[in-house]
Amino acid sequence: MSGALDGAVAVITGATGGIGSARARMLARAGARVVLMGRSQPALARLAEEVGALDARACDLTETPAARRILRELPAPDILVNCAGGNRPKPFLELGDEDLAWSWQVNVVAALTAAQEVARRMVADGRGGAIVTVTSQMGHVGGRDRTAYCAAKHALEGAARRWRSSSRLTGSASTRSLPPSWRPA
Repeated sequence: MSGALDGAVAVITGATGGIGSARARMLARAGARVVLMGRSQPALARLAEEVGALDARACDLTETPAARRILRELPAPDILVNCAGGNRPKPFLELGDEDLAWSWQVNVVAALTAAQEVARRMVADGRGGAIVTVTSQMGHVGGRDRTAYCAAKHALEGAARRWRSSSRLTGSASTRSLPPSWRPA
C-alpha cells in the first residue's frame, strides 16, 4: 500500500485495545510499517496478520525493565503512538494505595518509559521522529469515580508537553482522546 507514511516504522503501544488497534490500522493504511505492542498475544497475532505488521511483541508496559528491553530490540522507530492505559473507576473515598499505584504505573510510568526509550533512539540516530501520546479529556474535566485516572492522565499530558520542549525531537506531539459520544459544537 502506498501512503503518506511509506516505509516509516510506527510503534504502537496498547495495540490490542480499541484505540491502539484503530491507530495501527490507520498507520498501516497510510503506508507505515507497524510494530505492535500489547498484553494479549492472541489479539496481537490477529492484528499483526490483519495489518501486515513488521513485528508484534506481547509486553506488559508496567513491567518496566522488560518493556525497556523490548523497546530497545524493536526496529528503529520513526513514530511512537502511546495508547497503553487503563481505568478502574472507584469513588474517591474508597481509593486505596494499590488503586493509585496501579493507575500511575499503567497510565504514566508505562507511557513515559516507552517515550523515553524511543526518544533516546531517535536522538542518538540523529533523525528525530514523532511521539504521539493518547491522553484523555478526563485529565482536564474530570469524571465521577475516576480520581486516580484523571490525576494520571493530567500528569501524562503535562509530562508530554514538557518532553516536547526538552527533547531534540522534530515532531513530538501529545493528543487527547475524546469519548465516542463527543461531537463538535
